[in-house]
Amino acid sequence: MRLLELLGLLGPVAALGLLVMWWRRIPARPRALAVVGLMLALAASALAVVGGRLIWLGGSDGVEERLEAVTAWRWAALACAVLLLSVANLVGREPASRSWGWLAGGWSLVIAGAVVAGLGGLLTDALSEDPESGLATVAQITSDTVQFAALGLGVVALAVGVAARRGGDAPDAGAQVVDLAGRAWRAYSAYRGPRR
Repeated sequence: MRLLELLGLLGPVAALGLLVMWWRRIPARPRALAVVGLMLALAASALAVVGGRLIWLGGSDGVEERLEAVTAWRWAALACAVLLLSVANLVGREPASRSWGWLAGGWSLVIAGAVVAGLGGLLTDALSEDPESGLATVAQITSDTVQFAALGLGVVALAVGVAARRGGDAPDAGAQVVDLAGRAWRAYSAYRGPRR
């Protein structure tokens, strides 16, 4: 589960790597918007890590207020990142060449991550009434994992959409990502070996 969470948190880094790979095919204005959006998404990931560990910093005075402030900044940075990546997807294209599928997929994953975050918080609060059961901890860990994975993959999908269907006769960015993901999965499966 932690691997999935780590992949989600590092989604902006992977998206930035993909953007660098397709640097020449993306016009300057959408490229600049995408880079700023990915930097904000990376800041949101950093704030998520800080927010999760904030309880261990300092004493108990004001920890809850600091945690709420970090969470608010995280969601604000993520919202700005998603908006900038969406605008970068649409800028500098003819309407027929816009990659609506990557845009819709990215938004769907981001919305799913936000919904999971909200429902996970409510479920954790409801289950924390019985601290002996440990169900609140399980709900929080599961919610965080699914949330981070969905948000990270949503950012990656939006970044792929910026480069997809651009570049004339160059291979499509979306097809390259699907091929790369397939090769990565096959390499992981070969490394892991057969299941027992």
